[in-house]
Amino acid sequence: MRIPTIRVASVAAAFLLLAAILGSSAVMAQDGSPPTIDITGQDYAFVGLPSSVPVGTSFRFTNGGDEFHEMMIVRRNEGTTEPFEELIALPDDQLGDKLTLVGGLFAPIGQTSPAQLTLDEEGDYIVVCFVSQGTTSSFASSGEGDAPPHAALGMVGEFTVGGADTPVGPLSTPIPAAESE
Repeated sequence: MRIPTIRVASVAAAFLLLAAILGSSAVMAQDGSPPTIDITGQDYAFVGLPSSVPVGTSFRFTNGGDEFHEMMIVRRNEGTTEPFEELIALPDDQLGDKLTLVGGLFAPIGQTSPAQLTLDEEGDYIVVCFVSQGTTSSFASSGEGDAPPHAALGMVGEFTVGGADTPVGPLSTPIPAAESE
């Protein structure tokens, strides 16, 4: 299965811009409003990702691994029925009709993202880390040659955003690690 690899330098620049645009939002939930969910990226898994959340839920990302990580959030477009593991294997020019990039969070090793990402649309979602294996800073990779993206090593998960009355579900089952070509 082919998984796209993104150059880490451009990813870091994009996330700095994304963090500036999104800003930080307050943690809410005690008053009945949607929660903020803390997700931890480790080498090579997302820890704490629930299987379902209510619309309006915010995510915060902490990098608990020894490598550079990101948490890209993608929504399955209406009418798309293929499983995510098949969708992420499609050529880039076919993804736009089936998936929508909602946003992403980035955190250096041992830190938490400076922003949160709030999901305001119901649907099926996937979280993915496309950073190459062995990347230990935003601009340097200790990996050899064409190291696989973390998604190919299992750093992929899926969840559903439901209506306002949807409970935060149990931890989701990660999508099986894909083999890169």
